This record gives sequence, structure tokens and C-alpha cells, in this order.
Amino acid sequence: MFSLNRVLVAFAVMTTAVAASGVAASAAPIPVTVRSVAPSATDPAIDDRYGDHYVAVGPATLRNGKMLVFFAGTGGRPDDYSQFLRHAAKRGYLVVGLAYPNDLSINGDVCAGQPPQCKEDSRLEILLGASVVNSPWLFPNVSDADAAYHRLVKLVAHQDEFFPLQGWDDLLADPDTPEWELIAFAGHSQGGGHAAMTGKINAVDRVVLFDATEPAEWTQEPKDTASHRFWGLAHEREDPYESVTRSWQLLAIPGELFIVDGQAPPFGGSHRLVSTTTGCTGDPGDSSTWHQCVIADEHLPTGATLTHLKTVWDHLLSS
Repeated sequence: MFSLNRVLVAFAVMTTAVAASGVAASAAPIPVTVRSVAPSATDPAIDDRYGDHYVAVGPATLRNGKMLVFFAGTGGRPDDYSQFLRHAAKRGYLVVGLAYPNDLSINGDVCAGQPPQCKEDSRLEILLGASVVNSPWLFPNVSDADAAYHRLVKLVAHQDEFFPLQGWDDLLADPDTPEWELIAFAGHSQGGGHAAMTGKINAVDRVVLFDATEPAEWTQEPKDTASHRFWGLAHEREDPYESVTRSWQLLAIPGELFIVDGQAPPFGGSHRLVSTTTGCTGDPGDSSTWHQCVIADEHLPTGATLTHLKTVWDHLLSS
């Protein structure tokens, strides 16, 4: 007999078929199943105020046995990045757009005027929870239940319970620990910083930074994930471009800055990629247009420029 919770999850499932980027028009589209999951459905102690988790799963025949976890930028929600998340599912990942505490800007709200250690401590608190980090800062004050990694393991266990044939059980080393080496972490802006911090304190499959991170002291410290497993993509017209690309240098991400427009993979072998496209959707006088152009649905380019951007995404996900 199905439980009420199982029935509600079934109603939350939405299946869409979308064509894969770079595939000839005559090719069959790759189906992707998308699910919206309330965090409290995975653990009643978790707060739902940061939105729902976004889960995307492609066909079993294409799955690579790995998971991609994506952190949205400050104030963003996972479904703000649906095109990228679905694209990653078509490339074989079990995809999680994680809803997590991201209402405050670390650089603007939490650590402005604070000592440098604030930036590392605050990121660790968002990932691990306040009692684990025990930092002196008043904010972000994230409970252990709301910590990003706790949210992640509870979501993976939840997906395994309701979709046991999709391989979610392989992604947990134990009930409280992800199988780090099978997981790629990506994120936009502040969320990219959390992906980078995850790669610093855990040996993960890869780290993909979109318009991230800051050139803080923690980016110069030893990392558990090798530098050659880090990739970055930014737009040269966004306001934080100089600080973002400086952080890539401090993280020792391989290669020189490489402009991807009009170029094909492997983009000179560089892991530090730059877009100069003027085709972003939105007001060109608004810096947020450029800061979100390469990843967020609202400001993505269209037509051939978007098709090319998806080849860049492919490179970031699989090179």
C-alpha cells in the first residue's frame, strides 16, 4: 500500500522532454524527469522557507553513476537555473538543485567590516551548521538541520526511498555522509563559493564555478580536491569579474583566461573560461544581466549563442 507521502511525491513529478544541445534536429529529444521536493518532506526539522529542492533525472541508459549538486546564488532558487540543471541530467548526472539558506550575502550582509576569517566561517556554517563551526559571527546562524550537507543527505535518502532503481543509494557512504568522490558540485555567485568550499574540505569529483568566488584567504589554502578538478565560467562585463578571476588564480585553477565565444572545446585546455557575448537577455545597463548571463534562466542568451553556451556547459561537466 502506498503511503500518503508517496502519493504526494508522485503528484509532484513532472516529466518533460527537451532536445539535447548540439544534437541534430532529426535526433530524438532526450527525456528528463523533473521533481520538486519540499525540504520538510525529507526531514520535518528542515525549514521550507528557502524554497523546494529541484531534482532532474535523465534516462537510465545515459546515467554516469554520479550526482551534480548545484547551489543557487544569493536569494536565488534552484528552479531559476532549470535549463542548466536539465542539461546536466541529459549528460548523465542525477541532478540536485539544492534549496539551502542563501538569503544573506556573505560579502555584503554578513562579513562587511568583519575580519577575513568571517568569509570562511560563514560558508562553513551554511554547509555544516552553527554548532559544528561554532563561529563568533552573529549571522548566518544556520541550524544543524538546515545546514546544506544535512539537507543534501536527507534529500538523497528520500529519493532513494521513492525511486530505488535510480542509483541514489550509491551516493551516500552512510546516512550522514555523501559519497564525495561521486559528486560534482557547481554553483552561481555565492553558491559557487559554497561549491568551491566543498571542494576545499572534501575530495569531490569536480567543482564548477559560475561567476564565483571571492579572492578570500581561504582560496589560497590547501584543498582536498585537486586544482585540475576545478573549472570556472564568468562574463567579462559583470561587476565582480576582476575579483572572480582573481579567485580562480588563487585557487590555482589551470590555464589562462580563455574567451569561449566562437571557439570550440577544449578551449585551449584552459579551465578558466570567459564569455564576452552581448546576447544576454535583459537590460544591458544592469550589471545583474551580465552576472547571470551564462547560467540563470532569466538572462540566458537565445538562439545560436545559447546553443554554443551549452557546448561550454558540456565541457565544464565532462572534460
